[in-house]
Amino acid sequence: MPILPQFHPDDFSASTLVDNPYFPLGPGQIRAYRAETEPDEEGEITVETHDAFVTFETRNVAGVEAVVVRDTAYENGVLVEDTFDWYAQDDAGNVWYLGEQVYNYRYDDDGTYVSTDFAGSFEAGVDGAQGGYKMPAEPGYGAGYYQEFAPGIAVDWESSSAPARRP
Repeated sequence: MPILPQFHPDDFSASTLVDNPYFPLGPGQIRAYRAETEPDEEGEITVETHDAFVTFETRNVAGVEAVVVRDTAYENGVLVEDTFDWYAQDDAGNVWYLGEQVYNYRYDDDGTYVSTDFAGSFEAGVDGAQGGYKMPAEPGYGAGYYQEFAPGIAVDWESSSAPARRP
């Protein structure tokens, strides 16, 4: 069972200096990710890409100043999600994920834009939502940990021996 890290705003004296060696966030930094799915029953492969841009902006979340990262997700070149994620590093070096504003873009079977929704958006400290570790200061084997904890909205956890799970 994953642990829910204990959040204390007083533990963040330089929260926007995110220099964890496993998840550094320097303003202006861009990361690009690409993956292909296994072929579906029709033999189609979906190409998923993400572009994450560490902005020069910050946002106060639950009493802590957080770095704003814009993450855009595409499937086969079509924008499906655009988020603003909020990260902060505590004094022990743990990087916290404190929430996200999500814009989900929906399309019909012909690829025509239909609507936008905000499903999955949450903010630590609002309506019982809590942040969690995006990257511990000292990752290793042991208990898993929550990355985000907003029941009914967004609950993700990471295990030291398995990829992220969504209960």
